[in-house]
Amino acid sequence: LTTFDVGATRLTARGLAHICRMRQLESLDLWATAIRIEDLQQLTALERLQYLSLGNVDGSDTDGLRVEGDPSHDADAVVDLLLRMASLERVWLDGVTLSPEHKQMLESRLDSLQV
Repeated sequence: LTTFDVGATRLTARGLAHICRMRQLESLDLWATAIRIEDLQQLTALERLQYLSLGNVDGSDTDGLRVEGDPSHDADAVVDLLLRMASLERVWLDGVTLSPEHKQMLESRLDSLQV
């Protein structure tokens, strides 16, 4: 298994821990899950991960990773996490608001960034 799509599910931090045992993963969709930024630190164990989808529906505060308006989920932490993932090439951030500086940092490092 190299691609895993669990977007729009009730994935928990515990479930993410199990997913992160799949070291061969190259593509992971976590869109519209209740995963928090501190839970996402586990993703750094996925040394082959090339594609990652994060976020939620239009910045909703009910589902998914929230950045805007929530001090526990700030864009600095999201960008820092993504930049530490050496194999990452493509990222889709839906409903995640990035500053122009954050966007520039990610675009200079990644092959593809969709926000």
